[in-house]
Amino acid sequence: LKDKGIVYLALKDGKGEEVVVRNRYNDVPIPYFYYSLNEIEQALKNFDFTILESGVSDDEDERWIEVFAQKKSV
Repeated sequence: LKDKGIVYLALKDGKGEEVVVRNRYNDVPIPYFYYSLNEIEQALKNFDFTILESGVSDDEDERWIEVFAQKKSV
C-alpha cells in the first residue's frame, strides 16, 4: 500500500475461529477468524495506520467490524 493509501477492512466480530459451509458459497468450507474492534484498531496502529472510521454493523445475524484506515507517510 502506498504512503497515505487507504484500506477498507470488513472482519467478523467475536472471539476464536470456525469453518463455515454455506450454499451461497457452493458449499466450499470457508475459515472465519473472529476479532474485536479494539484488536483490529490496535494492530493497524502498530503497523503505522491512522484509523479514519470504524464501527460494528449487523448483517444477516452476523456482526461485522468495518474499518477505514490510512497508511502514514514514511
